[in-house]
Amino acid sequence: MDLAPVQGLASLEADGRLTVKAAVQVFKVSAAMVKGVPVFSSGEKTINVRTQTCDLKDVQVFDTKGDQVDKKQLPKLLKKETLAMVTWEQVVDPQHLRLPREGTLIFVLPEPPHGGGGGSSSSGSSSSGGSNSSGASKPK
Repeated sequence: MDLAPVQGLASLEADGRLTVKAAVQVFKVSAAMVKGVPVFSSGEKTINVRTQTCDLKDVQVFDTKGDQVDKKQLPKLLKKETLAMVTWEQVVDPQHLRLPREGTLIFVLPEPPHGGGGGSSSSGSSSSGGSNSSGASKPK
């Protein structure tokens, strides 16, 4: 089962790049070596705000019907910071497109360079990790 997109705030920078802020869960696990074997002793869940800035060419944008949004429309749609749904390098399952209000944009972003779940990041003109077939599957 695919993870659901998360809520985020999207905006366009003066240079035309997209900035998205989203709360993501991060799990930190403590481990120790016992007789050469890793033993996991505890874990902690925290919520971090991930801020990511991307070139538009590295981003896919969909509507709640699963149709791709023309990126030329983004300056009009993102005149101010706008509530959106965000996912990283994965296909959006159509069941997750039934809940957001019509008009909500769904952004598929490249995984941040560090690949981690929290903190600030900025991805440049290249996406991390080769090609991907990210996107939204059209609901049936």
